[in-house]
Amino acid sequence: MITRGCAKKWVLAGLLIFSVSLLVFKLTNKRHRPRNVILVTLDTTRADQISCKTESQSVAPRICGLASRGTFYTNAYSQSSWTLPSHASMLTGVYPHEHQASRWHTPINQRFPTVSEILKAAGHKTAAFVGVVWLGEKYGFARGIDNFHFLPYQDGSARAKEISDGAIDWLAKTEDPFFLWVHYFDAHNDFVRHPSDSYQYAADTPMKLSYNNWNVIDKRHASLNKKAYMDLYRGEIMHVDTQLGRLFDYVTSSNLKDNTTIIITADHGESFGNHNHAGHDSTVYRDVIQVPLVVYIPGQSPETRSDIVETRQIAATILKEALADKPTWMAPALPFSDGAAFSDVQNRNRYRKMSVVTKDRHLIYTDEKEVFELYAESDKAQTTDLSQQENYKMLRKLLFERMGIVTHDSETLRQLKSLGYAN
Repeated sequence: MITRGCAKKWVLAGLLIFSVSLLVFKLTNKRHRPRNVILVTLDTTRADQISCKTESQSVAPRICGLASRGTFYTNAYSQSSWTLPSHASMLTGVYPHEHQASRWHTPINQRFPTVSEILKAAGHKTAAFVGVVWLGEKYGFARGIDNFHFLPYQDGSARAKEISDGAIDWLAKTEDPFFLWVHYFDAHNDFVRHPSDSYQYAADTPMKLSYNNWNVIDKRHASLNKKAYMDLYRGEIMHVDTQLGRLFDYVTSSNLKDNTTIIITADHGESFGNHNHAGHDSTVYRDVIQVPLVVYIPGQSPETRSDIVETRQIAATILKEALADKPTWMAPALPFSDGAAFSDVQNRNRYRKMSVVTKDRHLIYTDEKEVFELYAESDKAQTTDLSQQENYKMLRKLLFERMGIVTHDSETLRQLKSLGYAN
């Protein structure tokens, strides 16, 4: 016989089981609903310019506001130091020597589909609004994009407002699920003033500055006014942040905010005189390969992570959020970290530079000159080369293996010399 008290317990147990089952069902459904993804790429934006230590004092308060609600990666590294190869790595999940879009005349190898192609095949709507020729259709970036919009730099304006206008208009007409990529070119040289923004320029800041040779400082350009350039540069970043904020506001005010992941990063940084360079695409020093990275996922707790990660992991992260299958050859999704980041640049179609960053060392190799440089991670300006003082054999091995470099032992060199291939 079941007593009244016992029956009451059974009823309560049944209700508890039902409630748990309903919760599991809801969570399972939520987990199996693909999220929309917005990828924001900022051109030429150094990590130290979006440190977000004090949001109210930041030149990117809107980005830092999103970072405070998402995951902020403080040790993220781009796979190259200029726009074409770094974006190709972000969107394919592989290194430049693999996707091969590392020179002016080489597009993304069609062997590697972009995330846009994968998501379009999975039923997502896709769109892109980009602001520089390196990200154009001829290089493979329009593959898998339903609505591809190229708004190039012209007349001293990189057109951040038009990028945001186009993206907002497209979102207003688009149904879930979608993938939207927006690229803002404004922080790239030339640097111009944007007086309509709230950035406080110094009184003597000119209206516009441009490197005559924006890649290398030499005796002809010894008068580089770093203070003035940095002032305009920071104003450009705030201008992008202001226009990007309009896109954030639209997502927040619409029905997209609870099911849209937003990823923000940069393709590379800028030297401003470090190691006698004024630009970016001929080096792989910290100031040009370390980039900001914010991943905002609705419902996840905010955190700041110091793990060393690579921007090529963005591809798998996008697919994970969209519940699309990741190809086996693609780098793992964030926040995975194996403790090292690799970068590679074919310097203006000439010699190749590559690097590996770990928690305490940064090794750089220039292949044409067969020269190594080694810096402590605590040496933020990278002014003290330790390559003549420390043994970096293991780092060298790690770098060459990841970058596809064959090392030659003495017997191999002897054979090559006998065939006329080595000196």
